Amino acid sequence: FLLNRSSDLKWNIHTAYLFREELEISFFDDYSTYFFIPNDFTIRKVKGKMVSLLPFPVAENIFTQGLHWELRGESLSLMERIGTRNRADTDEISIKYDKGSLLLFIGN
Repeated sequence: FLLNRSSDLKWNIHTAYLFREELEISFFDDYSTYFFIPNDFTIRKVKGKMVSLLPFPVAENIFTQGLHWELRGESLSLMERIGTRNRADTDEISIKYDKGSLLLFIGN
């Protein structure tokens, strides 16, 4: 999806959340690509890129590998703590979490 209005963004993210297990929906803007990820996720070719994790609304017991600031069993909450502006230190990063949903942002 290409987005140009904030109302479109909210609606499209909500729709992607509802269908996250049936469809792979990615969003693109001038700064990043973002999408919901499964509980065990690996992505390649990201070294040096900005990486943000947005819980929707929570994600629990998160473990990451390959990020500058690793998460080791921590939880994120949309209203309390989100994981923004991290950086991929390796070409491949892995993210695992037990419960909730995560929207992953990868900088362009």
